[in-house]
Amino acid sequence: MHQNLKAIIFVKSFTDEDVQACQAAGRLGIPIILDLCDNIFIDNYGQGITQAYSPKTNFLIMAQWATAIVTTGLALKQVIEQHIEANCPVWVIPDGCETLADVEYALHVNIWQRWLTLLRNWPYFLLIELISYVTGITQRLVDRVINELRRVKNKLLDIFDIKHGPESAIDTWNQQSDNITQTRNGAIDLSPVSKLAFRDKSPGFALKVPNISTHNLTKRLNEAVGYSYNGQSLITEESQHQDNSLIVESNPGLIPQKQKGSSVKTIIWFGHHGSPYSQSGIVNISVLSKAIENISQIIPLRLLVVSNSYSKYLDLIAPLPFDTAYAEWHPTQIYQHISSSDLVILPNSKTPFAWSKSANRAVLSLSLGVPVVATFIPAMEPFRECMLFDNWENNLRQYLEKPGLVRDHLQKAQVVIKANYSGEAIATQWFNLIHSIYTEP
Repeated sequence: MHQNLKAIIFVKSFTDEDVQACQAAGRLGIPIILDLCDNIFIDNYGQGITQAYSPKTNFLIMAQWATAIVTTGLALKQVIEQHIEANCPVWVIPDGCETLADVEYALHVNIWQRWLTLLRNWPYFLLIELISYVTGITQRLVDRVINELRRVKNKLLDIFDIKHGPESAIDTWNQQSDNITQTRNGAIDLSPVSKLAFRDKSPGFALKVPNISTHNLTKRLNEAVGYSYNGQSLITEESQHQDNSLIVESNPGLIPQKQKGSSVKTIIWFGHHGSPYSQSGIVNISVLSKAIENISQIIPLRLLVVSNSYSKYLDLIAPLPFDTAYAEWHPTQIYQHISSSDLVILPNSKTPFAWSKSANRAVLSLSLGVPVVATFIPAMEPFRECMLFDNWENNLRQYLEKPGLVRDHLQKAQVVIKANYSGEAIATQWFNLIHSIYTEP
């Protein structure tokens, strides 16, 4: 490790290798800053994620060598201070307001870094590509054999007029073959090297409209909502699901938009679908589903969920008695989804994990000119005068029915964002932190 390093910042990474690097830097007298955004101290944190280390244990080891710790809010700052034994200052620097240009630049840099990695390590990746190619050929041969066995079995059943009996080995192979086919049809099949260089998932869009026939549903969606690309309809009757929902695999550059001038209001929830170690994500929408249902009987609306679990949407949201829609999360398209909506909802379960979350989704929404109704958590304190909290049915109606209130709150929000969450504000806070490392005795 180079002794001329001015400082090392570990950003949300506390692996065993990070511990070793942290200890080595500490022995050389290099300042160390730990950046933590999640409450990793809760029970069962990381449950369901395969990893051979404990983030909490490693963080506490690294904290003994740290010069400073950075976190996103007062709630998590207090949690950290309760757990660390070292006399290490904990700074609060909130998540900044990321613009679309910021995200596009980051993606551009990431792509180039991936290609440079491929070029630097081409012998290793060539071996992986060859293994992947051979594996693909083998799988196709297996599929062909399974399909041929299925054909022969069905032919024999027809010849001898035999009814299907108990599940046999052939039936098991059939089911496995179907699963393989469904998996391949549901995602782009890429080798590990291709996944490194390209994105391996295209955004999708699903829309549920109850009590409409398949033909009328297709016609009304194409005409009223206007989802088309290059003049061709993206919604066909063949894409109709038994649960009355539509799934449309859209072009990466195409973003489903609410038709201009539409009287139907769009309420949007966006975020990670949830985790097994905390009540968070899509499930939190249930807290205000009754409020949305009541309002939908007065004001035409739909609920748009932008997340990363269509199955969880089908289980928890699609059955609700009002119009809903689903869009797969995409780092750039989320900006259009929010901008095209009328109102953002951010319910929070107030569990120890959720209570410590940052205000990043509220900041993003307000910066795009969309009002927010949320559960109040400590990170929302700066927005007391420009957001509405809890009391869901009343506050949702206020924003949907009072455009003057919306304008007033959005104007106030821009002032708060510029002062506390803009690129300039975040850079100043980081500068002050790093400057303090070299000025304090």
